[in-house]
Amino acid sequence: MSYEQIEQNDGNHSTRKFLRVSFLLLNTLTWLYMVRGISSRVLELQTVTIINTFYFGVIASIFIGTILSDKIRRFHLIFAWILFGTFVSFLPLLWTGDSIIMQLVINFTLGFSFGLGMPSCLASFAESTAFQNRGRTGGLIFLLSTLCVPPLLILLKSDILIVCVASFFWRITSFWALPAFKFIESHGKKTVSFLLVLRTRSFLLYFVPLLMFCFIDSFEKAYFESFFEAEFFEFNRVIEPIFGAVFALVGGLLADRIGRKRVIIYGFVSLGIAYAVIGLAPLWIGSWYFYSIVDGIAWGIFYVMFVLVLWGDMAHSDHRKEKYYAIGGIPFFLSEFIVTFFIPQLKTVPKESVFASFSLAAFFLFLAVIPLMFAPETLPEKKIKERELKKYIEKAKKIREKYG
Repeated sequence: MSYEQIEQNDGNHSTRKFLRVSFLLLNTLTWLYMVRGISSRVLELQTVTIINTFYFGVIASIFIGTILSDKIRRFHLIFAWILFGTFVSFLPLLWTGDSIIMQLVINFTLGFSFGLGMPSCLASFAESTAFQNRGRTGGLIFLLSTLCVPPLLILLKSDILIVCVASFFWRITSFWALPAFKFIESHGKKTVSFLLVLRTRSFLLYFVPLLMFCFIDSFEKAYFESFFEAEFFEFNRVIEPIFGAVFALVGGLLADRIGRKRVIIYGFVSLGIAYAVIGLAPLWIGSWYFYSIVDGIAWGIFYVMFVLVLWGDMAHSDHRKEKYYAIGGIPFFLSEFIVTFFIPQLKTVPKESVFASFSLAAFFLFLAVIPLMFAPETLPEKKIKERELKKYIEKAKKIREKYG
């Protein structure tokens, strides 16, 4: 076999590996909508404790899965994760009474089934993509997963048996991705501790703003749901994912061109402006539409940057990436876990105070930008310069062709 044939075979193998890993990630993000929908649909969540057990299950499984990733092969962990998820899809059918304990167990297990292999899946995604295309790839995956939501929402209104069967078969298709993990192993890479990740200056400079954003946005959304008409709330649930999906891809493309840091700062500043507009004109309906659009845009950008891209960039090439993704993904679920404890109290807050809270939220979001000003750019400077040089050369060629 010639050198060219060997090189071509290696390229085809890398492409198949990348497609399989990307499909598993897409399958999992879409499946999250299904298990959350099953949780709220079947269990008729009426108490804060039952609601929280889902997010507690996600958080617990993320840490357990990350610890297991240091002890067993990634292939075996991903296999167990997918297999566990396929059978958990039928778990809600076992609940036939009003037992609170059974509700807690089912809800916790549904959350646990999502997070167990997620850090390893994200680490594999980072290892099968390059710096210069990780943003656009992550944006495309998030866009496709969001496009799957409308048919899923229709499906979740069907009979619970149909929903469980659909969840089972959708999750079982992810076994197609399994062969890729025979070749994506982290042998020879250094195992880092959770403490070492948290003590990394660059990690903290991005992690703290993310933590602030998640808690601020979760509290404001709880206010939003408590005080506004159901019609506008339903409209908001439609418009935000649309803009989020589109700008996830746009943000990913920009992040590969101008860097991750600038895109994230743009997201924080725009969201801070949206909160400030509501604080200044809370009775003008246009300010709420503006907020809905900008919030969707910010969520699309932050999901791609903080879930799929940033932590993979930050982990050293000779380090395992699971712990970076595990800690970096916790704020999204921790904020939901904490905020639901305050929902009964939020409903007693005067509406005037709710409007004032948006101005306060804008202030803290602008504060969150300060650590980002000192954070390093995770996209290598060489990649940015290469793109700028390529763009300059293309522009020069066009000018030369035009003027001969």
